[in-house]
Amino acid sequence: MILDDNNKWLIDRIQHLEPKVQDFINKIIYNYAYEYLSIIEDCESPIEQLLVLALLDVADGRGLTHIGFYLEPQREIEILGKKYRVDICIYLGNITDLNSCKKLIIECDGHEFHEKTKEQAARDKQRDRMLMMAGYQIIHFTGSEIWADPYKCAREVIDLLLVH
Repeated sequence: MILDDNNKWLIDRIQHLEPKVQDFINKIIYNYAYEYLSIIEDCESPIEQLLVLALLDVADGRGLTHIGFYLEPQREIEILGKKYRVDICIYLGNITDLNSCKKLIIECDGHEFHEKTKEQAARDKQRDRMLMMAGYQIIHFTGSEIWADPYKCAREVIDLLLVH
């Protein structure tokens, strides 16, 4: 449920509004929920979902959605004939010209899947180098970091995008 007992103050405020205004607010809430849920459907884990939601919220709050902020979970990137799937890919700029965009990859490293063996660690590092050579910045977060404070992680990502 979008609004539960923890949001009683919000529900009370909405209920005091004219019915037409209530309907409009409900439509806005529904539209945001629908948009965000559509985006996180492609995420493969709860930590990815949390980070994507926080990123969308922080980017919107900083006005980035008006200057070309594009986020895609589980994006497949082809480099020299080899395909790499990344947890989250962000483009900032004119999306019709990817070469002119700032490109950032976020990897959400749950301990079950990353660096279990020396071979896996070597593959992950090689993959990062290939993506960086193709012009992508890469940032890694542990699942624990994201779970503890997805907004902190999202702010770090947005700050990185805006600095470079």
